[in-house]
Amino acid sequence: PRREFFKKLHALSHGNPLQSLLLWMRAASLDRDQDTCIHVTPLPDEALPLLDSMTLQKKLILATLMQHGTLSMELIMRVLDIDRTALQSELGHLERIGLLEHIEGATHRIYRVRDIAIVDLGDELRHSNLI
Repeated sequence: PRREFFKKLHALSHGNPLQSLLLWMRAASLDRDQDTCIHVTPLPDEALPLLDSMTLQKKLILATLMQHGTLSMELIMRVLDIDRTALQSELGHLERIGLLEHIEGATHRIYRVRDIAIVDLGDELRHSNLI
């Protein structure tokens, strides 16, 4: 069973060490009575879909950032023709759920997709024909 667990872990994480670590941490827990014992629950059968519950606007923001790497809020507004208030709200939500991060620039914030999300997010965006 140990070998199958790690094969599945590799498949779910696409070989991304950080994503593997997060999946491992979700599956493993310490025994409450014996601090030297670790319980490991089975991994999910497949990666959880990231895009299913998202609005089209969020999907387009993510697709734009996947294609361009990093963009400022002003550039995202111009590329997608979204007003500032709506974009701030969408970017804030995508940051809170861990898909985006911002990089403090000299004069403005620059956004990018977090490294841990790139592989799965890219797969889903391609599957949805958004990139």
